[in-house]
Amino acid sequence: MKRLLNSLIVAFMSVVLVSCNNQQKQGTTVGFGQQTSVTSPKNDKQELIKRVVSELNQRLPLAVGYSTNLVEINLTTNTITYKYEIDDDEVGKELDNSISFMKYSSLSQIAHSLKNNIQGNNNRQFYQALVDCNYGIEIEYHELNTAKRIAYRISKSEIQDVLNGKYDDQPTPEEWE
Repeated sequence: MKRLLNSLIVAFMSVVLVSCNNQQKQGTTVGFGQQTSVTSPKNDKQELIKRVVSELNQRLPLAVGYSTNLVEINLTTNTITYKYEIDDDEVGKELDNSISFMKYSSLSQIAHSLKNNIQGNNNRQFYQALVDCNYGIEIEYHELNTAKRIAYRISKSEIQDVLNGKYDDQPTPEEWE
């Protein structure tokens, strides 16, 4: 069961890493061939967040595990919500008991990606943009067979804790197996 839950967390992180891979760098052409422009730093960061969400939504639905699909990403004034559908009865039965584990695993996985400089500095820039623009992350899972739903939120302050190194020494889900 832990292996299945770990795959859900890794699925979330792989989507975040893919989105961060398409970030623009000042003065260069990336993504869909758009040239960056110099505006206020907060506006630039808000545009980065909007662009990442827009680019990912164009790829949906996206298979991110053997039984998991990312089906929707929503952006509100202070939250990015990743909505997943799971087609696995066994995972569905355990979702309610796994929220704390999954949230902690997500924080550890984010810290691991930052510590190991995965995707260069793009991950750090993305998460810093979330903090600077007062965004949190919400992850929702819906198991199709059991109709179980869970959600957990990673707050702005928790993202800042990760950026400050709070979770650097924590094991990643892969290390717990």
